[in-house]
Amino acid sequence: MRKILSAAVLACLALGAVAPMAAYADDDNSVQVGKDVFMSAGMKLWINTWQTNLTGNSGKSWTQLTADPNVGYIPNLSLKYKKLLLATSFMATGDYKFPRESFIDAGPTTNALDITGSRQEFDLNVGYYVVPQVVLTMGYKGVTEKFHVVSSRTGASDNKVYLNGVTFGVAGSAPIGNGFSVYGSGAGGPMFVTYTPASTYTDSAIYEASELGIAWHAPRAPLSATLGYKFQLIQTSISSSNSVNYSNLPRSEVTRGLMLGLNYLF
Repeated sequence: MRKILSAAVLACLALGAVAPMAAYADDDNSVQVGKDVFMSAGMKLWINTWQTNLTGNSGKSWTQLTADPNVGYIPNLSLKYKKLLLATSFMATGDYKFPRESFIDAGPTTNALDITGSRQEFDLNVGYYVVPQVVLTMGYKGVTEKFHVVSSRTGASDNKVYLNGVTFGVAGSAPIGNGFSVYGSGAGGPMFVTYTPASTYTDSAIYEASELGIAWHAPRAPLSATLGYKFQLIQTSISSSNSVNYSNLPRSEVTRGLMLGLNYLF
């Protein structure tokens, strides 16, 4: 029976089911695989919108643009030993389509921009449980953003943004009965920002993220399911030494949306 359940769960994972790191703050959401060792794995499915005002190194956009909703697929793995936690995840998305932007340039001529973008995010965290349901974390976060811009005046161009930094966070959960619990998490930290095409400077940014939701642990199966909402903000300060035009226009981007999930407990 367990083999059948395992096969069914792995099939769900391949389709993009989900579980957030905050669920790991509760021992009931992982399975013991050795003395004082617990492990869980899953896939996060983030149905989100992406809002930004600068789409890459060349500053191709001046107004706040909100892309059509998209899905981020996030495989994740956590390992707990006594009061210590190691957790990692990776997110990949399809292409986001931003609304067409039209403006009058120095010509003066009307210029139209069609912009698509995609993103990848990598997280690696270590944590310490201050109490069984609350864990403090420190880790690394890397974000790669790709933009394809088609201008009616200058043609097509490709830009990439790389954000890397250290994060500090806290995650916790509390049971509410019948296998259900509420969970929450928050994290943030400084980031360094570089670009392709390469710039002669490195920008700085502040990363913030929070998530809140409900988790359910199956009473007789190695499964936990989640439903939550995640908000993520990255604000970049652009160096005036490289871009006088944009140094007073911080690059602000918000990614937000529903988190759905299923976690497989080894």
